[in-house]
Amino acid sequence: MFRGALLLLVALAPVHAAEGPAEWAEMFDALLLDVADNDAETAAFNLQSLLNRLDPDDPLHGQVAYWLAHTYISLDQRQLAHEALDIAMESVVARDKALALHSQLESIDRRIE
Repeated sequence: MFRGALLLLVALAPVHAAEGPAEWAEMFDALLLDVADNDAETAAFNLQSLLNRLDPDDPLHGQVAYWLAHTYISLDQRQLAHEALDIAMESVVARDKALALHSQLESIDRRIE
């Protein structure tokens, strides 16, 4: 999962580079370190910290929330994943994939109940 996030960041970085190079660098560095250690808890902490510092109007805000939701799902923290997806669904940039992930998470929740 983290490798997919890393590949997405590498692919999207040039598109958003002018919109916040410092934030992109920080997110990329955090995920790269966490991928190397395979540490989802640290990844969640770093992504949540970055999300808290980003302006909600920043296109990166929705992307970070989406990947934070993915991370919370891998940690089996479904409530936190739902909260992150709620944020991601407010973003034009991340809305479609956040809705798809939200549907998958709802399906998991129904099977568990």
